[in-house]
Amino acid sequence: MATFLLEIGTEELPADFAGSALEQLKLRVRRDLAEARINSSAIWVDGTPRRLALRLEDLAERQEDRSEERKGPPAQQAFRDGLPTPAAVGFARRCGVDPEALEVRDTEKGAFVFARTIEPGRATAEVLAELAPAWIWSLQGRRFMRWGNGDSRFSRPLRWLVALFDAEVVPITLADCDPPLHSDRLSRGHRLHTDPVVIATAAAYVAALAAAPFNLISGLTPPSSGAVLWRGAPITGLPPFRRNRLGLARTFQNLRLFDGLSVLDNLLVALQRQPGESLLGGLLA
Repeated sequence: MATFLLEIGTEELPADFAGSALEQLKLRVRRDLAEARINSSAIWVDGTPRRLALRLEDLAERQEDRSEERKGPPAQQAFRDGLPTPAAVGFARRCGVDPEALEVRDTEKGAFVFARTIEPGRATAEVLAELAPAWIWSLQGRRFMRWGNGDSRFSRPLRWLVALFDAEVVPITLADCDPPLHSDRLSRGHRLHTDPVVIATAAAYVAALAAAPFNLISGLTPPSSGAVLWRGAPITGLPPFRRNRLGLARTFQNLRLFDGLSVLDNLLVALQRQPGESLLGGLLA
């Protein structure tokens, strides 16, 4: 069984859009997977101010085959003296089966010819590559924008795209972006660290982010108590607007990964200050 990862990298997203986008993404993906005959044991969505992430787990390598039954002409028109007529031959051709495979069944309206067709499942990665752009552009929010010379609209400019099916890159192109985006395995970390974060496999996504410089998981974490943590130590006494500047608006409280969005956070990272030092006290005053 395989794992699929889609990471949508952006400029800093408004907190209300990020929370809403993840819910929209999960609902759209669940619907499309059902229609595409792709089963997944878990649909995982998460985000930070600079990314929306989707992971699908326990995927089969191919779609399930689709079996369909089609009703054809009346039996007396389809066969004469036990041989298929042009009507039967034409019906069989449209269904992609041999005339000998047609079945005659009794119905309330008499005997009719039926054909059973089987549509083989396609490679799951191929189907996901076709679905993913629609998942991105279907997300809705307030005050969408265009950027550069592209025609695409999103809450903030799209900057990178990661798409992996286990260890293989799933080729996805967003041609309407400026510049056009092509999927690869290169994510990005904190703004103060410009080296890309290489995602080896879809299943290793969280571990790769955690191992990145200024890692994206343990820097800022919203605990259940609602306190703000810096390097595991609580920062107390922040008024609500200060929490929002740290990227901890209420709509972000359920997001587990954080980028370190604010000027304050960037200063803390750059200067390696610990909570309680004079700089921190002055900035939070």
